[in-house]
Amino acid sequence: MTHSFAAMIVIAALSTGSSAQQSAAVEFPPPRGALVRIPAEGTGSQGIVVRISAPPVSRYREGAPVVVHVAPNSGVDDSRLELTEYGFIELRFLWPGGSSKPQPDGTTWASGGAAPAGAFFDETVARAAAAVLAFATGRTRTSDGKKLQDYFPHTRVLTNNAGVIGWSVGGNLAAAAMGLYGSEFPALKWYASWESPFGDGMLDGEFGTHIQPNRFYDSQRGTLDLSILRYGRDLPITSLFGGTPDGAEAVYGSLYLDGNHNGTFEKDTDFLFSGVFRRGPAPNVFYSPELTLAAGDRNVFGAEWPAHIANLQQSQKFFAVQDGVSHVHEIQKNIPGLAVIIVGSTLDHVQAAADHPHIRIQYDTLRTAGVRWVRLNPDSHYVDWVVGRPSLRVIQNQAGKKFEPSAILPALEPSPGEGGPASTEAIAAAACELADRVQTKNWSPMLLGVLFPNASIARPQKRHPPL
Repeated sequence: MTHSFAAMIVIAALSTGSSAQQSAAVEFPPPRGALVRIPAEGTGSQGIVVRISAPPVSRYREGAPVVVHVAPNSGVDDSRLELTEYGFIELRFLWPGGSSKPQPDGTTWASGGAAPAGAFFDETVARAAAAVLAFATGRTRTSDGKKLQDYFPHTRVLTNNAGVIGWSVGGNLAAAAMGLYGSEFPALKWYASWESPFGDGMLDGEFGTHIQPNRFYDSQRGTLDLSILRYGRDLPITSLFGGTPDGAEAVYGSLYLDGNHNGTFEKDTDFLFSGVFRRGPAPNVFYSPELTLAAGDRNVFGAEWPAHIANLQQSQKFFAVQDGVSHVHEIQKNIPGLAVIIVGSTLDHVQAAADHPHIRIQYDTLRTAGVRWVRLNPDSHYVDWVVGRPSLRVIQNQAGKKFEPSAILPALEPSPGEGGPASTEAIAAAACELADRVQTKNWSPMLLGVLFPNASIARPQKRHPPL
């Protein structure tokens, strides 16, 4: 949505990318709250570092709902959105192998375990996210033996109204945690997803990004022209956001679409696929199963499959963890009471495909799988309430509505440049709506107004981080 927040998410996703890319990181106000450790498989005695932030005033007379932020390796030191200002208790956590910035007392905190060997997450990170969600729902304790309630002697912690926000790829990570380990926190009540790249080929931008649009994707038909798929054995490995990933400097050989049919990659006429790069033993480059299958069917590699590129079986195994679609049916089984709002805007922070297939795929997959309640974008009354003014273009989608592909774009929030909410505002509206619906047990398809319009909260200060 906003370019500033989009830039932050992209930078966060580059945490394992080149040092030049990392140097562009944006500074945000630090969140307030205590740092604790919770046990998680694969993280040793250090466990996972979690920051617990308290609201100045609880959202409800009965207490404060709980929210876990899951973002692309964002850690515990950056605060893009403080839902404490809306009366929530917030949890943020360090991925395995991650470290905090120096704290006011000079201490640097670190989670145990090993960091993923490249972009995005792995099963150890999913296990860690699950441990945090189990703690948020009151099922487990910290390494010191304390429950979440023990940190709030004067506030009732509503672990029966706990939810998770998945920021960008953090939505895929949240889905992996819920699908693989959701039986450990079946009381999780809600999930809000912000422009998460669900679907085959979405995670590595195969249908085009703002940095590299793909003119060979037909958004009217939802098809990608793979008849011109080729392999350039001398082409470098690139990341989704441009540049060469750390560890890929000496690796060559990439797939591309040969737009002018001359058998040679040319930037102005062709499209270079990035895949997902992982350091360590081969294979190192993972293209989506669909693209990998097409490469095999068209014999683009010739007599020998390149060792650094994952074969179909390896690709399927890798994306079975990374792609949120793979986990939806298990999510429905593990957490049968889950309610979902998917937040999407006309200007996505990464994806450039005009039909926003990642939004449609996530919504449709959750809806058809029988998830309890799913909605595309928050209720317009909540958006207006958070933004503090009436919307210039009202987006009011009925929960559970079936959308044809052509109807997705009109159902998306306008970008801020079009008068729509900022990313943080849209997600705040979604989180407040979901928590309020849980609190009132109101699951009507649409609302007539904000359910708690007079909640005693500290009205948030609008933050517009610099680019």
